[in-house]
Order: sequence, then C-alpha cells, then structure tokens
Amino acid sequence: MGSWQNTSFASQGASFTAEMDATAASDAAVALSLGAQTAWSGLAAIVRFNTTGTIDARNGGACTRPPPPFPTRRGRATSVRFVVNVPAPHTYAAYVRPSGGSETQIASAYGFRTEQATVTSLNNWVAATDGARR
Repeated sequence: MGSWQNTSFASQGASFTAEMDATAASDAAVALSLGAQTAWSGLAAIVRFNTTGTIDARNGGACTRPPPPFPTRRGRATSVRFVVNVPAPHTYAAYVRPSGGSETQIASAYGFRTEQATVTSLNNWVAATDGARR
C-alpha cells in the first residue's frame, strides 16, 4: 500500500522554480502536478528515489538515470529543485542536493510524463511511495 502526500501552491502556468526537501526512501518520488494526485499517471515532473539506491527522473514515458548514477541512502535528507517550463514544450530540469552536499543536475529539458504533456499549469507538490506501480 502506498502513501501520497499532496501540498498545493499558487497555480503556475509559465516558467517557475520550485524546491522541496525530501527524505530518501526506497521506491519513492517527489513530483509536481495539476491538482492533488494519488496515481503516477497524474504526475508531470518526477524525481524518483529508486530501489537500486540511486536517484533518477522521468523523461516523458520512462525514468532516466543521469550518467553516472546519482547515489542516495535511505533516510538521507535531500533537497530537490525543479526548474519548470509549463508552456510548450512542457519541460523541466531537476537538481538534487544531499544534506551537507553540493547540488547536482540530474535532468535537463526532460519532458513531462506522457499523460501530462498538455497540462496548462501546475499547482501541487507530491511526495509518494507506491511500490513499483508507475
């Protein structure tokens, strides 16, 4: 059984930056969406703490690991920053910074999740765990 936490913010329909702190968990994600979500298909920009102990990001239809893979440890505090361009082409960049560490870019010009490629605004942070159901 998964856990979904949603936090709304002022609707953003242009380019914007959003940052949140997360505690790394195996097979979990932080994301931006339009409205509160309880399903992976409702998330637009996604950074995932995957089961291999690394962090990746979703680019359209699949999660992509940055070269080299960015390691994380379960329970480690990590800051996630999104730089988002909502209007076409619906893209984002993602950066992660472990507590006490340096920021690393893990995504550049990544497309929103395929199901969210036409949203006109984003207004919600999501922190989710849900097993492997993506």
